[in-house]
Amino acid sequence: MSRENGSRDTRKTRSPDVLGEPTSNDQRNTVFPGNLDVIKLQSLSSLEVPSAEREKRDASRYIPPKIPLEAIALGPERQTKGSKKRTSINHCAEDPWDTYESLRTLDRGGIVIAAYTRKAPVQMVVIKELRSVLRTTELEWSCHHNLVACLQLYHFEEKRLAVMEYTVATLQQVMAVPLELEEIHISALFEGIRHLSRNGVVHSKLDTSKVLFTQDGCVKIAFLDDYQASTSTHARPLGIIAIEMMHKGIPPDRGNALILRHPDLWSAEAANFLSVASRGSLQDLINVRHPGSLTGLC
Repeated sequence: MSRENGSRDTRKTRSPDVLGEPTSNDQRNTVFPGNLDVIKLQSLSSLEVPSAEREKRDASRYIPPKIPLEAIALGPERQTKGSKKRTSINHCAEDPWDTYESLRTLDRGGIVIAAYTRKAPVQMVVIKELRSVLRTTELEWSCHHNLVACLQLYHFEEKRLAVMEYTVATLQQVMAVPLELEEIHISALFEGIRHLSRNGVVHSKLDTSKVLFTQDGCVKIAFLDDYQASTSTHARPLGIIAIEMMHKGIPPDRGNALILRHPDLWSAEAANFLSVASRGSLQDLINVRHPGSLTGLC
């Protein structure tokens, strides 16, 4: 818009500092609320990660040679780290919200409510409404470090609720973060599936949303409402999860063989593991493994 003759231009001219290099922050100090220390402000350029370091952190540039999936790769101390010895599951008839305070809704192998105990010692838990009736005797086999622990069962006002141990993320969420592939997680997942199989149970809806992580990184399978009796266990769900991890979250085509997109980046044993997992059983995977590895990815 043009300016009338004789009128004064009140717009301010920016200094070269604004158009050029940022002014020095050496003399600027800011005291933030809640902190009595003086913190120096830093320019964005000083916080930028060098390109060489960015490449190191970029998971897409990382080519894992092979994957060790032997169960011994995850020692007993690490497998049970942070978890307590589980006691028998109590079946209660009172309102669970008299004992627990609700926080918010989460997706942890299905919709659950994050909560904590009202009385000390404070404990974080998740509470899930069950579709089916569960008796505590049915869950005697569920005590395993790679299965989500069921702590209590409630039956109140026609609702069936399970109080379970708290987990911080699903595998689906973890794969969205650019982190290097942790092979021992597949091994831990195999151990959880094998425990279900040994007790005549199979997970009916196992995928990356049902694989959970505790704060210390232990793998847990969410199984309540998603298991059924079976005399054999198919290996394909494990193979699908493994190839999704290897392909950085990209699932394979439904019904097709589990084939690596870049087989030259992986060992022949890795491709063989996926081939067996495509159509075979859990026992078939055990039968074809070579010494020192479950899948041959190491």
